[in-house]
Amino acid sequence: MRYCVRCLYPDTKPELVFDQNGICSACINNDTKEKIDWKQKRQEFVKILDEHRSKNKTNYDCIIPVSGGKDSTFQTYVIKKEFGLNPLVVNFHPDDQTDIGRKNLENLKRIGVDCIEFTPNPNVYLKLARFGLKEFGDFQWPEHIGIFAIPVQIAVKYNISLIIWGEN
Repeated sequence: MRYCVRCLYPDTKPELVFDQNGICSACINNDTKEKIDWKQKRQEFVKILDEHRSKNKTNYDCIIPVSGGKDSTFQTYVIKKEFGLNPLVVNFHPDDQTDIGRKNLENLKRIGVDCIEFTPNPNVYLKLARFGLKEFGDFQWPEHIGIFAIPVQIAVKYNISLIIWGEN
């Protein structure tokens, strides 16, 4: 297993790549943030949000994949309260969600959003966890791929054209 020489992120994260110096794509992406014109980016973002805003206010404007942690809670709050959208949040979790995880997700819902929680078939989940552990050294691999796959499936089913990803 490889780790980023700067942040120690492991190579088990899907889609993570390393440059010739052993620095991960997340760190490289973070470095580019210093060169971004954030006022212009915000204008571009608002334009995208406005293009996807429900015309009759009866549909969801976007999907936000959430874990219930601080990042997805902040994301949901900003989209709902600052930008005035009606997001549908989608959570993927295994059967053994912790009490803290459950409380965090309930707190996120109190922002005033609907939430679809997807719990996979435990037999399939265990097979995928075993595969993830053997192949990638990561028994939570099904969660990593689930949070990317399930929100897209929900977006297609509900005809929601915008997904707000909280990834770097």
